[in-house]
Amino acid sequence: MATWVAPNDNGWYNPGSQQYQYGLNGDDELAPTNDNKSYILYGGSGNDELYGQSYDDDLYGGNNADYLVGDYGNDNLFGGLGQDTFVFDTTLNKNKNVDYIGDFQSGSGGDLIQLSKSIFKGAGDKNTFLKSNKFEEGKNATSSKTKILYNEDKAALYYTKKGDEGNKVLFATLQPGVKLDNDDFYIIA
Repeated sequence: MATWVAPNDNGWYNPGSQQYQYGLNGDDELAPTNDNKSYILYGGSGNDELYGQSYDDDLYGGNNADYLVGDYGNDNLFGGLGQDTFVFDTTLNKNKNVDYIGDFQSGSGGDLIQLSKSIFKGAGDKNTFLKSNKFEEGKNATSSKTKILYNEDKAALYYTKKGDEGNKVLFATLQPGVKLDNDDFYIIA
C-alpha cells in the first residue's frame, strides 16, 4: 500500500495508484488514475475535490468547502468542516453503490447533496434545488410526485422513480439523527 502526499499548495495532482492520498494545505484535487482497488483520500485544509473509483472508497474532505464524488462502490464520505458537496451521478445499485455520508450538516449554510438529472429522472431541472413536492419523509412514498424519500428512522435515502408505486432504490445512508428537507438537494446535469 503506497502513500502519496501533495505539496503544500493549490493544484491538481496525478497521484496514480497510491492507495492513501493526502492533500494537506491548499485547494487540491485528488483523483486516482487506476481503478483497481479501494482508495483512501484526505483533502486536508482548503477547498478540495475528491474523486473515488469503482471500489469501496473512503473520502475525507477536511476543512473548508469540499466536493466529494464517491463514484461506484459503497463509499464512506466525510466532508469535515465547511459547506461540503456530496455528488451522486452514477447508476444506482442498492447492493453495490450505496454511499454513507458520515457528517452531513443540513439547512442554510450547511452541506449539499447533488443529484444527477440523468440518474435521478424526474427529480427536476438542472441547476435547481429539489422542489418540495419531490421530497418526502417516511418509510414509503405517499405521492406519485415523490422522487427522493428519506427514512429518518434508518437515516436512509431512496430514489423513487414512480413515487408511491413502491419501487424505491437505496442510494445513501447518513449518520443517525439528521433532519433533511428538499433544500438539501440540488439537481445537476
